[in-house]
Amino acid sequence: MDFTKLRTIFPTEFLESKLKEGKRNDDRKTEDFRKIVYVTGTITTSHGSSIVKLGKTSVISALTAEAVAINENAENQGIFQLSVNFLPICSPEITHDSQPDEDKAIQQHIYRLIKNSNAIDFENPLFKIDSHHVLCLNVDVYCLNHDGSIFDAALISVFMTLFHARIPEEIFRVSQEEKIDSLNGENLSTVKNDSYEKPFEILIDDQKKKFFEIPIRNVLFPITFGFFREYLLADPTSEEEKVLDSQFTIVFSSDGSICSVYKPGGKIIIEKKIKKCFELAKKRVEFLKQNVFSSSFNSKEKNKINKKIKNY
Repeated sequence: MDFTKLRTIFPTEFLESKLKEGKRNDDRKTEDFRKIVYVTGTITTSHGSSIVKLGKTSVISALTAEAVAINENAENQGIFQLSVNFLPICSPEITHDSQPDEDKAIQQHIYRLIKNSNAIDFENPLFKIDSHHVLCLNVDVYCLNHDGSIFDAALISVFMTLFHARIPEEIFRVSQEEKIDSLNGENLSTVKNDSYEKPFEILIDDQKKKFFEIPIRNVLFPITFGFFREYLLADPTSEEEKVLDSQFTIVFSSDGSICSVYKPGGKIIIEKKIKKCFELAKKRVEFLKQNVFSSSFNSKEKNKINKKIKNY
């Protein structure tokens, strides 16, 4: 029988035979992670953007910021809105008429992680434009190619976008007309006009312009594992995910704390394998810190907004 047909018709048996040889379908070892490729600043019409490739899995995200009016009883802190979308081009199993629930599940998971982990300091003065307006961050994530571990690629892309985002000064200048509209026509002549103090002034193209960075407290690092028979598979592909007995995702914060442990159903995982997952995950986090997010932790490098392309 043709090799490709055998792989398609008997995916479980094929993967098991490969694992017995000490390799996976893509010739990685069971504990090997795929290479990461990332590009920042790809969408010039946004205030921040990035493309992240984890193996063949590709995700693009973009951030736009805006000043929004708030009610009198609303909390005077920043707003974060997230949208995760799977396009039909990312997988033959996704069509315009048949949209999976996976994208919305990932969207809710990432949103809860960012809000509950206090990764972003939404109480920072940056978000408080005036007494009636706050800064709103809108992040849109699109999956371009779904080849497994999509949650990992999406969360990494979101933080790459947040770290390299630059919000122009004019966003914080709310016009007098907008201020009047926000209070149902009440004249705001007594309100301070464009009075704010924001951090992070940088230089761009040798012209002095004010841009502001997003106050990020911690970066979140996701690491996903799959379990097939007695084998532990790091960073599973979509082909492997279809036949896995269970999956297990750990999210670490850059301060070393555990933000989330997520297991979406499947068979019970024994304690020995869970400990092995944490051992591999800690090593992976250090790798991501040193090789992918190293410039983000360096304030001098962080002020460079030129496009960056790196392969690891």
